[in-house]
Amino acid sequence: DGSGTLSWDEFQQSFADAHMKKRWRILDFQPEECKELFSLLDDGDGEIETSEFFDGLSRMKGVAQSKDVFRLQKTLNKLIDSAIGPQWTSACTPKHTLGMSDMVCSASVAVTAQV
Repeated sequence: DGSGTLSWDEFQQSFADAHMKKRWRILDFQPEECKELFSLLDDGDGEIETSEFFDGLSRMKGVAQSKDVFRLQKTLNKLIDSAIGPQWTSACTPKHTLGMSDMVCSASVAVTAQV
């Protein structure tokens, strides 16, 4: 629409357009990922600005390395410490190869038990 931003409707339509769908696939994004991708790129105002779009896509390029996952785990533990206290951090530290959802689940259980 010339506004310099993409609304949810415009973004969703880009996945329906045959030409754009090919471009999305080249970037390794599938139509079923449309909603998740929009929420990752959007800063919360319901629209994606040009800078958000290109910055977000460039950050998603490539494969996550172990150090990236470790950094994310450390950041999550710091957030949990500040939100509900350090006594729950050990419940959220992966023991072997637990995924992030397991860590979040452990934190949720800890918060629920506290309430």
